[in-house]
Order: sequence, then C-alpha cells, then structure tokens
Amino acid sequence: MVHALTAVVTFYKRDRAEEILLARYSDIKGLPYQAPSAPTANGSVFSNNEIFAATNRLSTLQVAKSALWKEPLKVQYARASASSPAFSTDFPHRTGPGTAASSLSTTPESGASPSFLSR
Repeated sequence: MVHALTAVVTFYKRDRAEEILLARYSDIKGLPYQAPSAPTANGSVFSNNEIFAATNRLSTLQVAKSALWKEPLKVQYARASASSPAFSTDFPHRTGPGTAASSLSTTPESGASPSFLSR
C-alpha cells in the first residue's frame, strides 16, 4: 500500500512539473495557458489556479536564487559581530572591543565602511 501511494505522489509531482513547464513556456510565448480538462495518463488533475500559483512560486524562487547568488554574504546576527563581547569570549584568539584592532575607524568618512552599511 505504501509503495503504491509513493508511486502516485511521484506521478503527480512529475505531471505537475510538466504542467508548470508548459505554463511558463506559454507565458514566454505570450500564449494563454489552460490546464488540461481531462486527467493525465497517470490520473492527475490540475486547476489553472494551482498551476499559476506553482508557476509564480517557482519563478520567484529562481529570481531570488539568482539575485542572492550575486550578492556578497552578510553577517546578520549581532552575536556574530566582531565587536560583540560574546564574540571575543567564544573565540579567545580574537581581540575584543576597546583593543587596538577593534578601535580602527570604519565610518563612511574613513572610506573603510563595510559594503552593507553603505546601502
């Protein structure tokens, strides 16, 4: 029973991926897309709304991945900051706040500001 259910889910996912691909191709060509009114050979049935939502999500994810790939990595948590006292205790080989290494100026006027501060 479990094997049969796994096969049904696999067929459904494959059929859905094909419909998403067809919908995206139709969009690129400027053609209207209509989900098939009859079930696929595997018995999958889709609505236009389901395919449009899945297509939109997939396209948005691909654009996001592409945009993030081009961006430099950023540290977003205060605990990971080199000026955080916790950072110094977690990594004793690093210098803490108030030392010569941490008192370097990184203001925009010094020209040494991190790129994420200048955005």
